[in-house]
Amino acid sequence: MLCQHPSVSAQGTTVGVLEEFVVTAQMHEESAQEVPIAISVFDTDTLTAMGVTDIAGMTGHVPNLLVQPTVGGSVNAAISIRGSGLTSNNLSRDTAVGLYLNGVPISKTSGAIFDGIDIERMEILRGPQGTLYGRNTVAGAINIITAKPSGEFSGYLTLGAGNADLRTLRSSIDLPAIGKVGVAAGQSSTKIAYISRVRDWFFSNDAEGLKDFDNRDQWGGRA
Repeated sequence: MLCQHPSVSAQGTTVGVLEEFVVTAQMHEESAQEVPIAISVFDTDTLTAMGVTDIAGMTGHVPNLLVQPTVGGSVNAAISIRGSGLTSNNLSRDTAVGLYLNGVPISKTSGAIFDGIDIERMEILRGPQGTLYGRNTVAGAINIITAKPSGEFSGYLTLGAGNADLRTLRSSIDLPAIGKVGVAAGQSSTKIAYISRVRDWFFSNDAEGLKDFDNRDQWGGRA
């Protein structure tokens, strides 16, 4: 997804400016406009505007992509692209869509619907990607890239509430860099992020087993 923003020239005429997205779909940084792959890219602002916090939220925004929970659990992902995918979270079966977090493969779909922490962008590659990504990418690949420290002080805190006593928190703090490049131990930068999502159940279970269905008590952090 490339965003087009209007700008005003020196003569006062409004012209269109196409924002450039840098992606790593081919294992190195390059402009999304130069990648010869069917790819959709969403940056932080776009994901926030769409209310997307996990890969399941991308369904409906990316052509040919369907991500939904499996029967075995609401955080287990059934991912398919162009009709090819895996509908079971059986650990003995290989996926058809590769899932990667900062270049590290998530080989199984159990627990794959997790809230992303401080996401910089998502890249969805459609079609076979075996040449660069290897096995288990016959339908495509999903890259999740988290934001790196900037070395400058910044941060955000977002609170949310909803029905079924839903409470959400998303926060991040970027600390100033310490030291200087090329001097002594060099320069180090730190960024800390934390999220939580707590919600009561939507359905009561009168039979034996779990008391309530689809309640949530999730949290995550990254430094």
